[in-house]
Amino acid sequence: MSNKFKKSKTAKAIAGFVGLTTGLMMGGGALLSTASAQTTIEDLTAQIASLLATITSLQSQLATLQGGAPAPAGYTFTSDLKMGDTGEDVKQLQMVLNSDAATIVAASGVGSSGSETTYFGSLTKAAVIKYQDKYASEILTPVGLSAGTGYVGPSTRAKLNSMGAAAPTTPVATGTDLSVALSSDTPASTAIVMGQAIADLAHFTLTNPTAGDVIVTKITLNRIGVSADATLTNVYLFDGATRLTDAATVSSGVITFVNTVGILTIPAGTSKTIAVKSDIVATDATGEIVGVSLASVEASAAVAGTFPIVGNTHTVASVSLATVDFNTSTTPSLNTSLSPQSDFTMWQNTTTIGTRSVFMKSFSLRMIGSI
Repeated sequence: MSNKFKKSKTAKAIAGFVGLTTGLMMGGGALLSTASAQTTIEDLTAQIASLLATITSLQSQLATLQGGAPAPAGYTFTSDLKMGDTGEDVKQLQMVLNSDAATIVAASGVGSSGSETTYFGSLTKAAVIKYQDKYASEILTPVGLSAGTGYVGPSTRAKLNSMGAAAPTTPVATGTDLSVALSSDTPASTAIVMGQAIADLAHFTLTNPTAGDVIVTKITLNRIGVSADATLTNVYLFDGATRLTDAATVSSGVITFVNTVGILTIPAGTSKTIAVKSDIVATDATGEIVGVSLASVEASAAVAGTFPIVGNTHTVASVSLATVDFNTSTTPSLNTSLSPQSDFTMWQNTTTIGTRSVFMKSFSLRMIGSI
């Protein structure tokens, strides 16, 4: 049965029920008198209520056939969103995008209507651009833009919130354990390169179904494959583009991250995907096979998962990479005393690029001291 036929049949059914209800409610004394002779007013009222409920259901079905599910109500977007972000805001954003056939995240599978996720990936970014272009006069023009960017800033949030949003709802507890699993976007087996920085090895998703925040304090990984501990020279954990940890080394095949204050916090009712990335040794590793598995997680809640959770393995290759070398010293030098002032240079360094041009994708600084 085609969609066209379904729409026509549903529309006719709605029209029929509307006509019947109108006749019952407004048809005049003769009809009402006949009904009164055969049944009670209470029965007639019940029949009308039943018909109205059926009409509402059919109207919902027709709306779905003509343009997707209605936009979610009862949610306010209060934070800017960008590619790499995770959380309930992202899921609600995908639901709004999927409510319009012109801005859907995906036609089927992950990200599609009913299968929204808490991860802001390339599909979500593409859908946001379509949304921004569709409502350009309200989102782009006021800030001097002519094309969507995929970044959900104040003007985009204002438009999202104008589409029937209300105050955020408090997450409802649906479980007691933090669940851990291999992420659907974990890197497939591929070639990584000797001397490469932050090679993407594996992604793991941590889901908090409880009514409170869960703080993760310890993560233990195992090196897998056929390689040496020294092949993974510096191992890090990332949340999107944000690095969560300092470098860890591999000791007897084990990589351990500990922070009693918290490696990361997972808000109630949300998920976070952490990426395991590593610098690769520059010499004598060609042909080695490397990867990581998640051995254990410790947190402020009980942890559920089938450990070890094994990621894919990757083969180390040898090519001539571009080089990015920072000077060993930075300026200005250490100041023991500093007067209040504007535009003070906190950090600068000379960087040398070698072999070929380099696209600088990201750059992060960390504030230290007692400020």
